Amino acid sequence: MNVFDKACAVFAFILGIAFLLLGIGGLFVGCKAHFSLPPILGALPALAGWGICKCIVVAWNSHKGPTSLPSEPQSPNANPPSVPM
Repeated sequence: MNVFDKACAVFAFILGIAFLLLGIGGLFVGCKAHFSLPPILGALPALAGWGICKCIVVAWNSHKGPTSLPSEPQSPNANPPSVPM
């Protein structure tokens, strides 16, 4: 990830935390932002927040390529496709 990607990830993570907090509170007392949800459905923003945070953590920890090279390169003809006769 380059610097711009990391900056966007930080802002998205903050948004995800806000959704998580809104959803945790909404589970018990409902929530009101630009929408209103009853107490049980008030937890739905927490699911959106968790999804945002989880995606960012996975992307932040991902590597650009394989960490090791394969031991033996496979020949393209090693496993020819079977052709029914």
